[in-house]
Amino acid sequence: MQLAESSPTSFSVVPLVLKDDEQSHWLHFVSIDATAFEHWHAQHRQWLHPTESSYYESITSDVRRSSFLLGRIAAKSALTRQLGSMQPEAIEIRSGLFQAPIVCAAAANPAQVSIAHTRTMACALAFPATHPMGIDLEDILPDRSQAMERQCSESELAMVQALPSTVAHPWHILWTSKEALSKAIGTGFTTPIRLFEVRELMGVSASPLEGRYAHFGQFGFKSWTIGQRVLSLAYPKSCHLQCGNDAPTPPEA
Repeated sequence: MQLAESSPTSFSVVPLVLKDDEQSHWLHFVSIDATAFEHWHAQHRQWLHPTESSYYESITSDVRRSSFLLGRIAAKSALTRQLGSMQPEAIEIRSGLFQAPIVCAAAANPAQVSIAHTRTMACALAFPATHPMGIDLEDILPDRSQAMERQCSESELAMVQALPSTVAHPWHILWTSKEALSKAIGTGFTTPIRLFEVRELMGVSASPLEGRYAHFGQFGFKSWTIGQRVLSLAYPKSCHLQCGNDAPTPPEA
């Protein structure tokens, strides 16, 4: 079955490489603009597992319908590339106890997925189940900056004050990096946010910006400011995430 995809302005696919001590692993990042909802709704049965389709058709909130469908299609598109020949409707993505997505698929090389969405975009990262990762995406909304700042520790406040003025949207970077880590470990923000404190920001004169966590030394993160959005990706620090010039770039707002 050949699945139609919308125009490049609303659908983006970026392959990445994660290298550990033994081998390289392909990752796949997919993003979908929310304006493409009707396009994907018309073919949702080609993408959703029957259980997912039944749930989707029961949702009454337009906002929830859009975020669920676009998140699942971004995830299925990333996973079919990650897993090879599987059809998207054969893959079921369940919600775990803490609402983390759990991939159920008969694949030789198990994969997992991290999903993020805002009012304007849905995106997903498919990765080997052996290498826990997480992503978060936030629209840049000035009225949210103060709320994000209030969640920061004293050391984080001092770190931001020491940043050069060229680093834009530091509160969104810290917030998304913390939520990305919370997804990588599978708890989400059911764990107190202070445990996800950022210890260090590096490469502040380049993109992506990189960072490390105070209490989770096993993980690092990369953050991109792309148009009116900030994207962060948490990954095992012992690995090298190879992006080159191809950052996971969602379509512009």
